[in-house]
Amino acid sequence: MRITCAALVGFWLAAGLAGSLRAQRAVVTLSSVFHAGPSQQSATVLYLNPGDTLDLLAPTPTNHYYHGRLSGGPEGWVYANRVQVITSSVSTSTVVTASVSPLQWGDSIKAWSKPRPVELDTGACVAVGKGKNGAHVDSATNLRKNRVDVPAAYHAVPIAAVLALPWQGLPRRRYSWTTADSAAVAEHEGAPIMIEGYLGGAREEQEEATNCELTTSDWHDWHVWLVPTDTAGKAGDRRNAVVVETTPRVRATHPRWAIDSLLAAHTQGRRVRISGWLMFDPDHPDQVGNTRGTTWEIHPITRIELWGGGGGTWMDLDLAH
Repeated sequence: MRITCAALVGFWLAAGLAGSLRAQRAVVTLSSVFHAGPSQQSATVLYLNPGDTLDLLAPTPTNHYYHGRLSGGPEGWVYANRVQVITSSVSTSTVVTASVSPLQWGDSIKAWSKPRPVELDTGACVAVGKGKNGAHVDSATNLRKNRVDVPAAYHAVPIAAVLALPWQGLPRRRYSWTTADSAAVAEHEGAPIMIEGYLGGAREEQEEATNCELTTSDWHDWHVWLVPTDTAGKAGDRRNAVVVETTPRVRATHPRWAIDSLLAAHTQGRRVRISGWLMFDPDHPDQVGNTRGTTWEIHPITRIELWGGGGGTWMDLDLAH
């Protein structure tokens, strides 16, 4: 299974901003041609991918084209209907997001499509997982963790939006949930999202029921912490981290993913973009405020990108070697 080039579909809102604005940007939502001038007939500078960010050089389009500069790259013109403008203040130590209350994002996430998970049983491990000595496992959560379908598109949200989602008060196993508990989680769970941040660390987990207690590295999840700022990443401050995890079934389709690459990105303080399925993991409420900021995760990860490719762009980890 191969990850397709994902369109970035964000619900960026720029109305009602408080304070002075220092920059205006646009996020590419559809694959586009970056032209030398404001027309389709102008020479091609390069091709833009969903998720590329432009610093706008003028606040309004000319001939339906925005004039901008690719972050760390050349100037050019892009058709206005293929980008989403965001107005925001800029800081080199924080991820730039639209000035929208994190609570407002919850309503947007509720409205997004949430495809039914596609799971994969293998000869080594069934998708519902298997506990030691026949121990009862949380099959409903494991089926979410072990999904293998890849989104056709992702919604870009800030880390703060994930941290603001409600998580308190649910039993640690889904089989103990009430119908109302399940309905409340289902309002947000299963949305395909993309978040940017910095790594607060990464490690290979050990055997667990999700992966049938198998002991080999290829059957262990990678536990990764995504934090809002480079300062938190360098300090290993995970109190406001969103946990994001790679899983054996998805990782099998990404042979070039390496945990050493993530550890290097952490050491270097590189900005990272993680895409995958929004999932509620009820098993770790005791960690919130210490090694995570919420029990909501991206699990499984379906795409990993590092900032700093040729010309200052996002570079897919599959192509980073």
